[in-house]
Amino acid sequence: FASIVLGIDGLQPHIQMHARKLKTDAVALAVTHPTRAIPADVLAAYHVPANLNGAGQTIAIFATALPLASDLATFDQLTGTNEIPASFTVVSVNGGPLPNGGSLNEATLDTQWSTGIAPGANLRVYAAPTGSLPNFVAACTQILNEGIVKIVSSSISSPETSFAPASLQSSSQLFAQMAAAG
Repeated sequence: FASIVLGIDGLQPHIQMHARKLKTDAVALAVTHPTRAIPADVLAAYHVPANLNGAGQTIAIFATALPLASDLATFDQLTGTNEIPASFTVVSVNGGPLPNGGSLNEATLDTQWSTGIAPGANLRVYAAPTGSLPNFVAACTQILNEGIVKIVSSSISSPETSFAPASLQSSSQLFAQMAAAG
C-alpha cells in the first residue's frame, strides 16, 4: 500500500492544533474608535466600496466551540456594526464541538470580524470536537464536497514540524483541491 497511501492521520492523539493562549487586555474590554481597529477601519483601509457587503458569499469557519452570542452582541454594539445578532449555521464535524470546547473561543473572534466586514455574507461554523488534524481535514473535505463555500477561516494552528511529512503532503493536496474549486 505504500505506493498509494500518503499517510494515516488520527493515530497520534497527542498531536492537536491549538489556539494561541492570550492574556486578556483590560483595555480591550472598553473598545473605542480610533484607539482600536474596527471593521469600518479595515474596510476603509482597503477602499472597499460601500455597496460591497458580502452578499452572495458564504464564509466557513473551522471551530472547536460555538461563537458566544453575548460576545457577538457586545462586539457589534462597540464597533457600530449592524449585524445584531450575528446569524450563522452550525455544521457538525465528527460529532460537533464538545460543551465548552475551546478555552479561547477563536470561533467568536472569526465570527465577529467576518460579520463585521461582510454582514451580507452567509456564515457557516464547521464545529469539531477538537482541533486535531483529522478533524480539520474532515471539515475541509466537507466544505469541498458541499461546494458552496468560497472563503475559509481557521484561527487554530500548529507548527508544520509537529506533523508527519505524509500528513502535510495529503493536507496540501486537499488544500490544492479546495483552491482549484475556488
